[in-house]
Amino acid sequence: MSVVAPVTALAGAAVPVLAGLALGERVGAAAAVGIGLALVAVVLVAAEGGPRSLRAVSLGASAPALAAGAGFGVFFVLLDRAPADAGLWPLVGARVLSLVLVLVVAVCAGRSLRVPRAGLPAVLLAGLGDMAANALFLLATQQDGPLVITAVLASLYPATTVLLAQLLLRERLVPAQLAGVGAAAAAVVLIALPG
Repeated sequence: MSVVAPVTALAGAAVPVLAGLALGERVGAAAAVGIGLALVAVVLVAAEGGPRSLRAVSLGASAPALAAGAGFGVFFVLLDRAPADAGLWPLVGARVLSLVLVLVVAVCAGRSLRVPRAGLPAVLLAGLGDMAANALFLLATQQDGPLVITAVLASLYPATTVLLAQLLLRERLVPAQLAGVGAAAAAVVLIALPG
């Protein structure tokens, strides 16, 4: 069983939380508990093999997942640091840079970037969803809300993913994932409490 998803999700959530705190953001006690609960929820929801699968985590095997998650986290921090009047231009720059990087890697590896006609709608839908999510995150950070809160709420996406898999694909959730979904809901309530 792969432990890539929980490690990536945790790193992607932890980096902006730590960065926000290091940059001087402060949250109330309930929000702090909610943030901690959200980090636990992300790991539980993403651990499709349950808690036993987490025992297989080794630094060497999970280093690429950790780096990928940290990369997502740094991306969120950079979006938060963009000026509020920049609009969506930071995302245009990020998309251009990622396209150039993919082209360079494909050329160096001798790989084709052709997408079969049957797969094109799925690729376009995934790209549209990715850009919409990034745009919403950027707009949320431009509202002067703390990065700590915005990032941890955005990091709860695995909960919706597993719920959709259960509803649409009839996948069975392991008890740890169900506990993670419950923890995610409780975290949102705690984070939303005033104070």
